[in-house]
Amino acid sequence: RTPIFLSSNFSRGVAMVSTLLEYISSKLDNETQISLEEIHHKDKLDAPSGTAIDLRNTVTKILNKHSIKKDVSISSKRIGQHVGFHRATFSFQGETITIGHEAKDRSVFSLGALAATRWIIDMPPGLYDMKDLIDRT
Repeated sequence: RTPIFLSSNFSRGVAMVSTLLEYISSKLDNETQISLEEIHHKDKLDAPSGTAIDLRNTVTKILNKHSIKKDVSISSKRIGQHVGFHRATFSFQGETITIGHEAKDRSVFSLGALAATRWIIDMPPGLYDMKDLIDRT
């Protein structure tokens, strides 16, 4: 009876990257090699981050839908003061595609949360996330 907005990352850019990963993953075959890399500040406790796990789940969900079984590894680094950096690499038949996102400061997350708050007010009951927000605005 009420709209709910749920997201592990309120960056619009990460939501766009996730959408791109869905598309690319739908075009792959069994020969493609896939890796994910993330870098965060030295004090971040979780590794891999929730965002990296979500991106891996996005890729594997699409691969499974196309009957492609792949182990998608995540390389996690904790160094310096990086707010958040995520990169997916797809290697196949002499080519490499790299898709990435870097948050330069933490304000991107609060801006995304504010946009989500404004947007969900007029939505019908349901479960929504950042991809819904960028797809519908």
